[in-house]
Amino acid sequence: MHVEWSGLLALSRFVACSNDREDDKENEQERRESLHKNENNMRTHTLFCMRSLGWRHTLYWVSVERRANLALDSLRKAKFRVVDSTTYQINENLKIKFSDVVGLKEAKIEIKEFVDYLKVPEKFTVRQLPKGALLLGPPGCGKTLLAKAVASEANVPFLATNGTEFVEMIGGLGAARVRDLFKEAKRRAPCMIYIDEIDAIGRRRSGESGEGAQVGNSEHEHTLNQLLVEMDGMDSSKGVVVLASTNRADILDKALLRRGRFDRHIDIDLPTLAEREEIFDYYLRKVKLAKEPSSYSKILAKLTPGFSGPEKRSSTVSPEEKEVVAYHECGHALVGWLLKHTNALLKVTIVPRTSTALGFAQYDPQDKKLYSQDDLSDRMCMALAGRAAENVVFNRITTGADNDLKKVTKIAYDQVKHYGMSPAVGPLSFARPPGEEEYAFDKPFSKSLGNLIDKEASALVMTAYRRAEQILKANRDKLDLLAKSLLKKETLTYDEVCQLIGPPPHGAKKTTELIDLELPRPIEDEGASTDSNDV
Repeated sequence: MHVEWSGLLALSRFVACSNDREDDKENEQERRESLHKNENNMRTHTLFCMRSLGWRHTLYWVSVERRANLALDSLRKAKFRVVDSTTYQINENLKIKFSDVVGLKEAKIEIKEFVDYLKVPEKFTVRQLPKGALLLGPPGCGKTLLAKAVASEANVPFLATNGTEFVEMIGGLGAARVRDLFKEAKRRAPCMIYIDEIDAIGRRRSGESGEGAQVGNSEHEHTLNQLLVEMDGMDSSKGVVVLASTNRADILDKALLRRGRFDRHIDIDLPTLAEREEIFDYYLRKVKLAKEPSSYSKILAKLTPGFSGPEKRSSTVSPEEKEVVAYHECGHALVGWLLKHTNALLKVTIVPRTSTALGFAQYDPQDKKLYSQDDLSDRMCMALAGRAAENVVFNRITTGADNDLKKVTKIAYDQVKHYGMSPAVGPLSFARPPGEEEYAFDKPFSKSLGNLIDKEASALVMTAYRRAEQILKANRDKLDLLAKSLLKKETLTYDEVCQLIGPPPHGAKKTTELIDLELPRPIEDEGASTDSNDV
């Protein structure tokens, strides 16, 4: 009985183990299937991610390439300014007529053919059709103004650009811009192309000898070749005319100058005596004068040989500016007159010497080698008196004291850095060889000492300025008297100043007698700049 129960127990254990083994096999099979399924899912997910990243990468580089192409296309486009009938309607001042181009009678006669062609091209035969004109002449003679007048008179679009707009570091851009410019001109025909300073792209190529030839510049040659091709392929019957200007015709490429490209070479020289008189009369009519402009224009025309139109226009000073200049120069003259350590006044004038110097006070130069601190202080005070006079009289300041401030700043720093005249800095000198100090990055002194030098120099300038203001306020009646007389006569000499405000308080200063001489303009300018304070 006991044996039977033992056998049954062993059999049950065997059956249980067999079941466990089968369960383990089933679990192992399920686990393997699960792992395989997970691997497939992971592989599918990885492939999906890789495809997504690939598409994103592709789309990104497509967009980058597209943006790069758009940017390159924008670079290839020509840079020009369009003036057409719509622009004229918005701003009538842009509409320039031949009547606004003063002088240039011969040039206007020659270029009138282009106006007639642009207005009525049917009048011209194939042989007579003009392609372009080259305006030659020195700067400021009216080349650009004449080109604008042609487009305005013909009432056609005016495509204006500059030769430098075609010059780029990236290869091929210059030629692309030339193509785009002529493409736009053909689209707007009839119209006119104007290239200012064409010598920037029209210089002689490397194969030619002579001044101005480009050596080894393939980009320049490609741009010039494209310009020649466009002008050769341009159909004049379409109503496109090319005008160009330069003041360096001697360096232009011969292929650009030949007939069939620029059919007309129009020389525009400096104005003659009659043309100068006409220019002055034109600009003076815009200014309120005591007499008729013609009474001034004849005299001014004789006094300005070799002047261009813009130089004459800039020499015309408004009454308001003239009054400011008069008080500015009288401020220099009066303070220098009343101080002890200053040179004798030769003359003070408000006759413009250049386009920037609208007046000046000229002093008798002294052969002095040593200057005391009082000498330098009085010179600074006299130089700042022009700015101080503007502030005292008009309660505002202008840019006319630019040159005065440069002189005063140099004197102040020289006292502190070079001559040891500042008690705070002491008897030290940090002078450098001429020309090195302006570009020196290393300083022979510490940062704190540099700040002290700046502070001391600024204090010297401000002390001199306040002193000049005090002198002018105390002598306001003399300042007004001098300014009114200067506005009336335009030039006052030493003797005339003596008659107006009396002799100098510190004794009669030695002066050189003035002699009226007719000298060439460069010599006159050089002499006038000696010890002078100009606006």
